[in-house]
Amino acid sequence: MIPDPRSPPRAHQLAEMADAEPVAISNRTPLPDGRSSVLQMQGVAPDAGDLESLILLLSLNPRTSCKMYGKVVQRPRHEAVFGKKGIGWEGYAYGKPPVLIKAEKTMHPLVQRVLDHANSHLRKDGEGEFTWALANLYFKGSDYVSWHADDEADVGGDSVPTYSFGCERRFLVRKKASTSSSGKRGRDDVFEFSAKHGSCIVMQGCDFQKDWEHCVPKTAKPCGPRLSITPRK
Repeated sequence: MIPDPRSPPRAHQLAEMADAEPVAISNRTPLPDGRSSVLQMQGVAPDAGDLESLILLLSLNPRTSCKMYGKVVQRPRHEAVFGKKGIGWEGYAYGKPPVLIKAEKTMHPLVQRVLDHANSHLRKDGEGEFTWALANLYFKGSDYVSWHADDEADVGGDSVPTYSFGCERRFLVRKKASTSSSGKRGRDDVFEFSAKHGSCIVMQGCDFQKDWEHCVPKTAKPCGPRLSITPRK
């Protein structure tokens, strides 16, 4: 029995997700700073069995907790880490205070395919390989990830890709707030992209995580599960 009040997707939903054609796109959007950009490209077509087993594995992982506004709350998604960064590395720690997500003992086939795809299509000459990945499972539209930057020490390289499977969700990017800025951001300051099934969104630029932040907001629209896999170096 899966320890979550919300049931994982049924077999026919998983089949529909796996059978859907990966989006065939390749589009780069330069950001106003002239140094950063967002690339949308075709990702990986998942095998139905691999997709189902990864979703079930994630659904069994307890949601991690964090402190917000003085209260301890559960993060609104399930997470897992696969692969290795180096000798003695136990897993991925992020947040304030940091919470460690220990790496799974075995690699998953779908995660390995994503790592292989990232190394074939996104790794630059002279850069290290993508060796590990963070996987997130968003069950419904009420699951989300708030504004943040992937600027932890465990994240290396100029490109941070996110591979998406399942329900299409909005992927938003905005400039980080300046300490000298007194005005509020307007709608024109937010760049919106679609994280579609079988697609990959790549945040590119050596200063991207320093200058920009991103999120996957809640949605009130009927929405099934979304799985994201983010390869890291």
